[in-house]
Amino acid sequence: MGRVHNQGRCATTASEVLDGLLDADFSSDPVTDAGLTNHRPMALVALAAMGADDERLASFSTSYGMRLVPCRPHLNAARLELLRDLEKDGPTAVLERVLPNLAAGVGGAAFHGLIRLGYGLDHGRASDVAAGLAYLASASQPVEVSASAEATVELGALLDRLHDDPTTARRTFVSRGFGARFAEAAADPVVARLLGGLSPERCRLGEIASTSLGLYRSTGDFFALHTVTATHAARLVVDHLDDEAVAAAIVVGLARAVAVAYVVLATPRWSVRPTVAEIPAWEAIERAAVVSDDPHVLKMVHTCRQEQRVGGTGVSGDRGRGRRAARRLRRVLRAGRPVHLYGPPRRALDLSEPKNPLPSHDERHDDRVEMVVDPDGAARIGNLGMAGQDTVNSAYMPDMKCGGPPGTLTGPPLLCWAAFMYSCGLAPTGMAQMAR
Repeated sequence: MGRVHNQGRCATTASEVLDGLLDADFSSDPVTDAGLTNHRPMALVALAAMGADDERLASFSTSYGMRLVPCRPHLNAARLELLRDLEKDGPTAVLERVLPNLAAGVGGAAFHGLIRLGYGLDHGRASDVAAGLAYLASASQPVEVSASAEATVELGALLDRLHDDPTTARRTFVSRGFGARFAEAAADPVVARLLGGLSPERCRLGEIASTSLGLYRSTGDFFALHTVTATHAARLVVDHLDDEAVAAAIVVGLARAVAVAYVVLATPRWSVRPTVAEIPAWEAIERAAVVSDDPHVLKMVHTCRQEQRVGGTGVSGDRGRGRRAARRLRRVLRAGRPVHLYGPPRRALDLSEPKNPLPSHDERHDDRVEMVVDPDGAARIGNLGMAGQDTVNSAYMPDMKCGGPPGTLTGPPLLCWAAFMYSCGLAPTGMAQMAR
């Protein structure tokens, strides 16, 4: 089976045993005999990432397999069709064709379609990505949203509104089970009206991660845990997208689904304030997790370790955006076309708050950071101001050089792009290492 190229991903153990166990799972349905999600493929990937040996992988697979049933024919057919598309066109093209129709429904089956897709991309095989996409499509549960001129709040503030609204705070459900209640809340006109207050422009994976983690830490709720692991999965998906609109749709869809899940949880009090505790070393945590047969323990530990490795709640979404920009820039350079980009004003060099990238403009804006790559490959960033030049210079020297008017630096194209992103507050200094 082909592998998906995943630059910068945390590569899981690519043993023949792991791949064989994942292949064997394709004959099992993504839903168990009890009507719950089949966690076996996701748990196996998490176990391998945490250092489980082949014997442990095999024993978990056998034990968990007792609850599984044969895959329904239409799901198997959908998986095989997606696999053919992935092997022909590659993951990015297929994801960008399929996901626009699924982004509004990523909360279906307690987020497990999204989570399985993310784990498939993380492991890196087209066959696992196809299985994840097929399950996401079958489990999709769209969330109704009423358009509003007051779409101004972030996810955390939206949860507070849902908590304070008497209708959603005291909502009762006809159905039993999280999935059925999620569908009820997702179609509720009152919930839809309040969801209209969420600003798509202010939806960021970092903020969603912080909110979902705060919700889980405040409640310890089993389903709140899934909002944390779903955020990690969304980052893995977004990292494979070039189209900013599709990436934004996934992030907005996730934020809305987290809000609906919050209603299902009866809008409990929550806080992002961390608890003060001495945390063991990750190696000790993973050793304890690997012996667990609870797939949720395995996924949660894996999620938290990986989110910390990529920068945690602060920059995970922004790094995904940086990788997509790097791929686009490489394609443009190979095509020999000029690049002309503008970033936020040079006076906005406070890197404590990530800024949204601005689109290219035909005319010059003298108050914005500028990047130019000529068709011959010569690159420069300009209009930094001396303070910005000093900041970038100290981060990227000796590769970046002063040249031209004050506030102008020149250097290799990809490094110039990294310095441009850094100077605009869009990426940390470490982005330079990725750009090299």
